Amino acid sequence: MKFLNFIFAFSLTFFSSAAFCEDYLLHTLMAHTDIVNSADFSNDGEYVYSGGYDNRLVKWKLDNSEGLTYLSSSLTSNTDANLMSQPKAHKDIINYVRVNRVLDVVATASNDMTIKLWSHTKSQIIKTLKGHSHYVNSVNFSADGKRMVSTGSDKRIIVWGAQNPFDIKMTLSGHKDIVRDADFSPNGLYIISGGEDATVRVWSAKTGKIVQTASDHTGIVTSVSFDASGKRAVSSSEDGTAIIWDFQGGALVKDVILNHKIAVKVAAFSPDGKLLATGGEDSDIRLWDALTGEYLFSLIGHSEAVNDLRFSPDGKNIVSASDDGSVKVWGPFNSDSLVGE
Repeated sequence: MKFLNFIFAFSLTFFSSAAFCEDYLLHTLMAHTDIVNSADFSNDGEYVYSGGYDNRLVKWKLDNSEGLTYLSSSLTSNTDANLMSQPKAHKDIINYVRVNRVLDVVATASNDMTIKLWSHTKSQIIKTLKGHSHYVNSVNFSADGKRMVSTGSDKRIIVWGAQNPFDIKMTLSGHKDIVRDADFSPNGLYIISGGEDATVRVWSAKTGKIVQTASDHTGIVTSVSFDASGKRAVSSSEDGTAIIWDFQGGALVKDVILNHKIAVKVAAFSPDGKLLATGGEDSDIRLWDALTGEYLFSLIGHSEAVNDLRFSPDGKNIVSASDDGSVKVWGPFNSDSLVGE
């Protein structure tokens, strides 16, 4: 455990920085007492959710006009500045936080083998889902907001309904080791997944059958996702690379390989599909032209591994979560000026 110095851990102060060519740092929030695994923006882009090793789900407003909210499964939220007195969202580490882009739902995946669903507007728990028999590593929503896909250390992928009764639609089995991440194609017809067997797999979201298995990575696949068009996908790996794939008719075709110094832990497209951001063990966040693979610049600020990053719904900002215990917000970005029309 890499506990932070309490002086910094309990500081709810926002730090600002001028937007240099290779910086763009807007805010840093120190509201966790340990590693932060995941973060995401609310649909209006005004809030950020984060979770990690301290088992807490934190909701905070970017303009600092509201106190922090610590969500808990006791149907109450608390904004008391004393972090140690706050109730915890899960009984174990939170691995993933994702916001439904259609419904009023925020999902968290945890080592306590549950997924919890929360109301953004009410800051209250909606439902606790149990289906995995080991750690739940990720959860993502379909583009229409009606389904969720989760991955587990039980080597399984589960597709859920994202509305009451939140039932299990199907279970996908085929990975030979822990599954790290999965995502729906925008049209909802396919699911892409990646895991510790170093494969990227494509599944039919209708039948649950494997459509393709790609073994181009030489290390654990840490994240997978589609762009908004559904014509491209990206995977990141502990082999130090991220691969941009062309995706046509259920088939992945390797297009561009992007390199970090060491393990890449996350890769994400901007909403317009023009930019790609990657983060890794080297504490570097790199921005790339998503169409050509050209390296643009790095966002410098984290001191340890970057575990997760997400673009805001309007594409103007990025939020990142790190082993250094911080959540950082970067931007604003203009994809047209960075990569051209």
